[in-house]
Amino acid sequence: VSAPKLSGLYQLVTEKPISKYELLCIAKSAFGVNVEIIPENKQVHKPTLNGEKLRSKLKIKVPSWDKMMKDLALNKNLYIK
Repeated sequence: VSAPKLSGLYQLVTEKPISKYELLCIAKSAFGVNVEIIPENKQVHKPTLNGEKLRSKLKIKVPSWDKMMKDLALNKNLYIK
């Protein structure tokens, strides 16, 4: 199987959009961090990532945010000294 030729910037994200607050809550749980995360309700701007371009070129299914964050937490020895 040959890899597709890719160039440029691609976003590897799930199909389901997520807010920064939701992502921080998932990270808090996955890493077992005891912090309070306070949502900012005054800010209206909601940027999102769109991974459709990469998913369609590679024909892959990206795991859920929960799964990816748990995997990141389980492998923290690879990036924390």
